[in-house]
This record gives sequence, C-alpha cells and structure tokens, in this order.
Amino acid sequence: MPADYERAVSFILAHGSGVELHALNELEGGDRYEVPSDSVVEQQLLDGQRPDGGWAPFWAADYSSLDATCYRLAQFERAWIPSWLPQTALEFLRSRQRPDGSWEEDESVRDLAPPWTKPGDLAARLYVTANCGWWLINGMAHGAQGYEDEAARAGAYRILSSILLLMALCLRSCKPIGSPPPCGFAWNGVSQICRNKPSAR
Repeated sequence: MPADYERAVSFILAHGSGVELHALNELEGGDRYEVPSDSVVEQQLLDGQRPDGGWAPFWAADYSSLDATCYRLAQFERAWIPSWLPQTALEFLRSRQRPDGSWEEDESVRDLAPPWTKPGDLAARLYVTANCGWWLINGMAHGAQGYEDEAARAGAYRILSSILLLMALCLRSCKPIGSPPPCGFAWNGVSQICRNKPSAR
C-alpha cells in the first residue's frame, strides 16, 4: 500500500516537537506552517547538554554518550538551524577519540549500553567511529576548523579494522585445514581493499 503523505504530515503537526515541526516546515519550503522560531528550536536542541559538551543517552542519565551526542547533532542538521553543530559538541567528540583513531563508549557503561554501542565489541566500535568521524567531517564542511587529523585517523582505523573483521568472518566460515576455503571471494575482497585503500592523510 503506498504511503499516505498527508496523513504523515497531519500526525507530525498534531504530535511533533518544536524540532520536528521546524524540520517539516523547512522541507515544505520554510513558510507553510506556523512553527517555533529558530532560537526556540535551538534552545530545545541544546537542552540537556552536559558540561563536557555531550548529551546523556536514554540508557544512562548521568553519562555523556558519543552515540547520543551524534544523534543530537543529527537533529540540529535535520531542523535546518543556521547555527547548528555546536562547537562544544564537536570538541566533546574530539576529546573522546582513542589513540588508535577509533571511538568507543566508556568501559564503565558496558553493562548498560545497547548492542550497537557496547564497549568491547568491534562492530559497535566501528559504528561509533564511523558516526563520530562523520560528524567531525560534516562540521568542517560547515565551517568548523581543526578536525582534519581526527577525521583522517578515524578513516585509517575503519579501513584496517574492517579488513581484520572480514578476515575473521572468513576464517570462521572456512572448512577444516586441508579443505579448500569456501570464502575465496572474501580474501579477494581484502586484497582489493589493501591495494586501493586511500591514504589516511
């Protein structure tokens, strides 16, 4: 059944927050609906920001989460706020980058964090690294300065870790020693990545 666009709009108008109403209005051209002002929406988005520049997630009220902060930055972008991407949030992301270039939620929240952001899990680390690296790059595209090194290190980490993850999956799917591996395509993919991977700089 095709989506009913007008019913979706009606639902947002009836139940949406100021941020969601503002985003809808911008998608419709900027002057179709009566919505809160930019300054009101910006303040709604900034509500709850912690002293270190991050935001708490739904699963840990007293912790500044990388994932929750990236989500709040996405809300700034979605609402088309002219002064979006607060520098304090970008600085929070920068401060939490690990020496190897990756990002990961703090070990102290391992038992609280949901699977997609759980510390110690490689897939979660790759996801959080991709998310944080994206927002630093996006910040630079909109005028923020000084995040080139962090973004480059994040890209290098993702390439290497993705290769290792692919190798691990390949090995796990292979037959016992002496049998032809059924995953030659994966090894070929790894070799192609190694030959064509971009410079970290």
